[in-house]
Order: sequence, then structure tokens, then C-alpha cells
Amino acid sequence: MVDTHDLQIVKLCGKSVPDVVHVKKHQPMDIRPMFVSYRQVVDGHWFPAYTQVDDTLHFQTQAIHMREIVKFTGYKRAGTDPAAKP
Repeated sequence: MVDTHDLQIVKLCGKSVPDVVHVKKHQPMDIRPMFVSYRQVVDGHWFPAYTQVDDTLHFQTQAIHMREIVKFTGYKRAGTDPAAKP
């Protein structure tokens, strides 16, 4: 979803990498959940605000339901002072 005023991405849905379909025997599986992430304006810039995962990961021996919420808060402007001494 894109903000109509700033034309910036507000909502992002997807996976960090695609699932590996063909796995060799005794090799670890690399399965990632689907996520939904939202951004908000902080000090005039768009930053991540909230990410949610609610997905079932299907492994060879069992399926595991995963639910996770990450909230991003406390953004602070970091700056440099050329007069500051290390």
C-alpha cells in the first residue's frame, strides 16, 4: 500500500526469502514466515512502526504455528558535531 500524499510505502507484505522446495535428506530447511509490516512518519521520514507474523511453517516432520509482533519505537535523531572531541 502506498501513501497518496507522500507516495511512500506504508504497508508491506511478503517473505524475506522464498521457501526452498527441494531439500536434500538431512539438510536443514530454510523456511520463512509471511509478514505484514507498516511504516509511519517520524520527524518527516518514513520508518518501520510495526511488523506482524501469523503463519504456519511446514517442516518435514511437523508443522509449527508462529505468531510474532515487533513494535519499533523510540526513534531519535542521531547527528554529528564537528566540534565534538572523541
